Amino acid sequence: MMNEFQEKDYLLHIERIDSIIKERKSEEDGCNELNTVLRKMNASELLQFHSDLCVDSVKFIYDHFEDLTLDWDVKEHLILSYYLFLIQENNGVVSSNILNQLINDYKKYDFMALESLVIDFIKLRKVDRQQVLMIDEVFKNKAVKKQVITYNALLDIEANQYLDKNHIEELINWHSFDALDRALDKKLVENDALSAFKKPVDGEGNKKKKMALYEKAQKLINSI
Repeated sequence: MMNEFQEKDYLLHIERIDSIIKERKSEEDGCNELNTVLRKMNASELLQFHSDLCVDSVKFIYDHFEDLTLDWDVKEHLILSYYLFLIQENNGVVSSNILNQLINDYKKYDFMALESLVIDFIKLRKVDRQQVLMIDEVFKNKAVKKQVITYNALLDIEANQYLDKNHIEELINWHSFDALDRALDKKLVENDALSAFKKPVDGEGNKKKKMALYEKAQKLINSI
């Protein structure tokens, strides 16, 4: 945590950065002056400053990543802010153009922050099925894959489509408990797939959730 003098110095740096970008005579001059300020900032300030810059400053820094003296983790924080600004300016909508740009940046930089961002997109339904397919083709992270599988299953359930045994086993393997719970509640699990729900043993991970699903499946089996 900054003391009073450190905070004052930090805020002066932020004001200076915003001023440089607003009043720059050329892109090159802007980058040169900005690098001078960046070299005066310590690591903790650089990891924080993305959240205090104005939108135009974040966009300028993003456009000139290769010309600025910034560590990799600082760039990762900045690119996250950049995309959050873009989406905010687009009324919270993740357009195809924004997603395509984000995917290209992920291919280029492989930032984990972008993986977290697309997970939020999927969870919050900010992307449609075609966009989720695009994400699935590029992002191979297991956490992203789980969200893709869960998203597609929930859409099928909302469309009142029955889930077969292969589908249920896939959801169980990926611990997509919300989708499984929804499918059981709506009685959209095919009869021969109900046996895929196994009673968890002592010490098994997610035992409480698995037991709840198993008990729901047993009630459906008993009602057949």
